[in-house]
Amino acid sequence: SLVIMFVAGLNELKQRNLLVLEQCLARHINLLHLMFESQNEVLTTSMLGNETVVRTVEIDLDNSPHDAYVLGYCISLSRCQWKLELSRLDDEHMEMMKRAIASWGSGEGKIIDIRISFSRLTSDGIGHLLSLPHNTLSDLHMLTLGGNELDSKSCEVLAHCLSSLPHLERLSLRGNEIGCDGAHLLSQSLHTNTTLRVLNVTRNNIGDRGGCSLAKALSINKGLVRLDLFDNPLGEKSIQQLIHSLQLNHTLQVMWLPFEHQKLSENCAGHNQAE
Repeated sequence: SLVIMFVAGLNELKQRNLLVLEQCLARHINLLHLMFESQNEVLTTSMLGNETVVRTVEIDLDNSPHDAYVLGYCISLSRCQWKLELSRLDDEHMEMMKRAIASWGSGEGKIIDIRISFSRLTSDGIGHLLSLPHNTLSDLHMLTLGGNELDSKSCEVLAHCLSSLPHLERLSLRGNEIGCDGAHLLSQSLHTNTTLRVLNVTRNNIGDRGGCSLAKALSINKGLVRLDLFDNPLGEKSIQQLIHSLQLNHTLQVMWLPFEHQKLSENCAGHNQAE
C-alpha cells in the first residue's frame, strides 16, 4: 500500500518509482509526486512553490485515511497556497490530515480554498478541519461542504469558528441537513460577521423558523451579497420577514428563494441593485 511504501523511506520510493506508477491508482501517483517535492527544502520552494504560487489538488480519497495524512504532510512542509478539491472522505480522513499538519508543520503552506463533496463529514470532521493550525487557514477564502452529513451541531462548530476565519468570503452547505436549529446558529454569527459575501444553504430543510432567523440576520448584516435558500420548506411567515428585511439591508444583491417564490427574489434583488 501507499502507507507501507511511505514508511519505507523516500529513497526506496524513488528507486521503485516505476513499480509504484504501475501499481498505484491515479490519486496515489499524485500524492507520491507531492511527497517527493515536499521532502527537499529546495524542491519545496521551487516545485511546490513559494507563497505566491497556488497549487490545486483534486483527490478522491475513497477509503484510505492515510492518503489524507500524506496530503497533510505535504501541505505542512510547503510554502505555497493550496486549493483542495476532495471527495469521498469522512471524519477519520480529516483527523489524519489534522494530525499530519500539527505534527509536521514547519513551513508556511496555507489552504485558501477547500471543497469537500460527496463525502461523509459530520460535526466531528468539521471540528478537525477548523481546528487546523491557525496559520494553515488564516487566508481561507472559500469553504464548500456540499453533500455531506452536516447537522445543527456542525453549524454550532462553524458559527463558533467564523470569527477566526478573517478572509472567508464564500460558505456553501448545500445538500446537508442543518435544519431550523442550524440555520438559527448561522444567523446569530451573521449579526457580527462582516467578511462573508456568499452563503448557500440550499436543500437543508431549514423550515419556517430557520428562514425567520436568517431574515432577522439580514436586517443587521452588512456583508452578504448573495443568499441561496432554494429547495427549503419555507412558509409564508419567513418569506414575508425575508422580504421585509431587505428594506433595511441594501448590500444583498441576490436571494434565491424556493421555486414557488422565485419571482419575489428576482424583484427584491432588482430593488437592492437599484438602491
